[in-house]
Parts: sequence; C-alpha cells; structure tokens
Amino acid sequence: MKATESNIVDIVNIINESVKKYSGSLSYLATGGLKDSMTLEYEFVEFSNKPSRADLTVKKGDVITARMKETKKVLEITEETQNIIVSTGFLVLRPTQQINSRYLYHYLKSNYFQFSKDNLCT
Repeated sequence: MKATESNIVDIVNIINESVKKYSGSLSYLATGGLKDSMTLEYEFVEFSNKPSRADLTVKKGDVITARMKETKKVLEITEETQNIIVSTGFLVLRPTQQINSRYLYHYLKSNYFQFSKDNLCT
C-alpha cells in the first residue's frame, strides 16, 4: 500500500469559536500564561470584563499553538483544561480522524514545524 502525504490543513480543522455569554468566571489562558508547553497561569475572568482577546473556546482533544514568531507554546487540551477560554493569540486546531491529538501536539512542538512557522510569520 502506498503512503500518501497530507498537508496539515487537510487533517485538522481550524477552530475560531468565539466565547458565548456565560455567568460566573472562567479560567482564561493568555499566550503569556503558557510557558514551555507545560506551566499554565490562568486569569479568572467574568464575561462582562474579559479582555477582548479572551475569545476562543476549546474542547478536549484540541491542540493550541501560539501564532507568534519564535514562540514554542503548544498545549493539548485535556479533560483537565477543557473548560478554559484562550487568547486569540493562539491557533486552535481540532484533529480529524486522520490524526491523533497527541501526535499533532508533538508535531507542532517539533523543530521542523517551529522553523516553518517562524519563516512564514510576519
């Protein structure tokens, strides 16, 4: 069987789901709150006073990566982190059945991807 090569945009969905009105407060992850793809620093925000950039929703299995050049910030959304909202400074990717979210996470952290991303950033 011949292996086929896929472009990443063919096997993930780019998610731009805005935060819907909510009551109480939610954990908000800014790009500065993700360090080395591990350390998470949240800010609790209410809908009425959340920063305008705190406007992306995520689901378990999504993988987020910072859009900025020279930033290796990648996070797989797990059961533990599925109820957060994230900054528009992140790109939210939802894997299709063609790719495992854990594999996508490691791919986005790879030097190959980071180098390619940095070359395309303006």
